[in-house]
Amino acid sequence: MKKEHTLFTFIFCIAVISIFYSSTSPPPLSPRMRGDERGGQMQRDMEIFFPPDGISKGWKRTSPIQFFTEENLYEHIDGAAESFFAYQFQLCGATTYEPEQGGEDFITVDIYDMKTPLNAYGMYRSELYPDAKFVDIGAEGYADASSINFWKDKYYVKLLATREDESFLAANTVIAQAIADSIYGRYSVPYLAQLLPKESITENSEKFVLDNVLGHEFLRNGVAARYQIGGQDKQFVLLDCKTEEESRDTFSTFKHYEEKSGKNVAAVEELGDECFSAQDKYYQRIIAVRMNKFIIIALQVENEEATHALIKTFAPRISQMESARPAEIFFNGKRLDISPPAQMKGQNIWLPVISFSQAIGVSVTVNEEKIVIRPNSGEFGYKEIQLNRDSSDIYVEDGTVFINWEQFLNLMKVQYSVDSEKNEMLCEHVSNFLKN
Repeated sequence: MKKEHTLFTFIFCIAVISIFYSSTSPPPLSPRMRGDERGGQMQRDMEIFFPPDGISKGWKRTSPIQFFTEENLYEHIDGAAESFFAYQFQLCGATTYEPEQGGEDFITVDIYDMKTPLNAYGMYRSELYPDAKFVDIGAEGYADASSINFWKDKYYVKLLATREDESFLAANTVIAQAIADSIYGRYSVPYLAQLLPKESITENSEKFVLDNVLGHEFLRNGVAARYQIGGQDKQFVLLDCKTEEESRDTFSTFKHYEEKSGKNVAAVEELGDECFSAQDKYYQRIIAVRMNKFIIIALQVENEEATHALIKTFAPRISQMESARPAEIFFNGKRLDISPPAQMKGQNIWLPVISFSQAIGVSVTVNEEKIVIRPNSGEFGYKEIQLNRDSSDIYVEDGTVFINWEQFLNLMKVQYSVDSEKNEMLCEHVSNFLKN
């Protein structure tokens, strides 16, 4: 009896403690609160992109901005969330706009932070349909009677009206343009897509796939496009393996896979550093070529001679763009003379921070601990930028401090475009910082 009494007392105490804990513990975090913990700065950066009331005459924003993370994106776009996760989705901000006179119809606006411009480009391109009507909004956009989709820098933006008429289409366009104008950062085609040869390419067929290229987990970071080969539409894939060592490993893994599952695997001479052909069980005859840190794969090959000729056109583009750096840098239309010149290391461009900053009209202080960049006048509305000297975005060579151009221009809220073929970088301010 004593044991039973003791057990009852123990259970009763646990129950009381549980009730007390549940009554005093905080309620579950809302999506926004979770977002503040994980990326409050990301939310603040995104909030400024949503236009205020009246950006389009007679229209107002009718709901607070809601934020969604990977944990709860399905609540917002149930059934489509996984496709965003495949491109390293970070955060979504969403709200609605409606006519001031009210009514049942409205415009939804979703802005997705996809972590990198290449991911945003990839997500945007994955939803691009063949007959899309392109519009000059953002880096690239398309529209129909009720929707506008575009990408710029690391953001993918989608607007959808619940009614198809001229007033809603006009408001859609004004809101979309306002968002695009407020986003700074990259607005040119990503580096990897610029490596694709343009001769005989099928227009607007380029797609970026981050993971599981061709359904293989060992193939990633690839851009695919279709080309006209002997009057037929054929697909080519270009993979960036980041380093030559990784490209050798990936190429070897791919060849081993074909030797086990395909047929007629054979080496091909005079194409790239390594090359093989095979009869793939899914893609019929393929040709895989390794060039430095890149791998090129031609699918459903029928005309081998024409396919070889196209593959060979990749080599000079890869060689030129791998060694290129912006020979010409323009800021607000003015050509900059900076010395020493920009450096190219891998895919990153590095700017001499002192001469570049002076050329665009800001002052720089460099010491052993940090770099401080300040506008020369208070009218710019921006106090200063600070970077630690041990940052991965800084390196020193022969006494000159270089800064990662992409990080530098993002910090200054500058939009930029790089043309790898012309070796040009175009920079434009999009805020009152660095205003003429």
